[in-house]
Amino acid sequence: MSSKTIIVLLFFFLSICAFVFVRTTYDKTSPFAPSTVAPSPITDSQTSLSFSPPVMTITPGVPSSIAIMFSTQTTAPTLIQLELAYDPMVLTNVAIQPGNFFPNYNVTLNSVNPRTGRISFAIESASGKVPQNKTDSIAILTFIPINEVWKRQTTLSFLPKTMMRVQNSLLPLSATSAATFTFLSTATPSASIQPTR
Repeated sequence: MSSKTIIVLLFFFLSICAFVFVRTTYDKTSPFAPSTVAPSPITDSQTSLSFSPPVMTITPGVPSSIAIMFSTQTTAPTLIQLELAYDPMVLTNVAIQPGNFFPNYNVTLNSVNPRTGRISFAIESASGKVPQNKTDSIAILTFIPINEVWKRQTTLSFLPKTMMRVQNSLLPLSATSAATFTFLSTATPSASIQPTR
């Protein structure tokens, strides 16, 4: 073999090696790329999120609060992320704070968007240990119904991105339920005007 042929083959071999290196380093869909292990879900979870009370009568202009409850028959989570939706045209001054579920906790996300009516709230066990209690309040939501309400009812609901983890495993939700608010009418009877003579 001539030296030219050896140089061409060597260049070809180095080009192939460089191509494989670039594909495995930068393209995560490559079959040569190292696999990243996703958190494994826990199966047969009997875990639910709900509001307490699930139905309430609220008065326009009067501050109200509702508890977000967690219940499980299996392992309790070490991290809970709530994604909630409400009608910002009906509820105002919405705020969320931790409940009693985690004795020691870190709030890692607390965002209320009054334009879109979206609440994002994440709380985790400060120690990383699994809590012993199986049912308790995760958070307390406070709000004020708007005075000039044209609706008779509104809801507060969980969004699909709500999730929970037990250390590195996903804890699937078996059930979520929305809260329904019915507005108490504040209309007062109008005074009748008597004609004068």
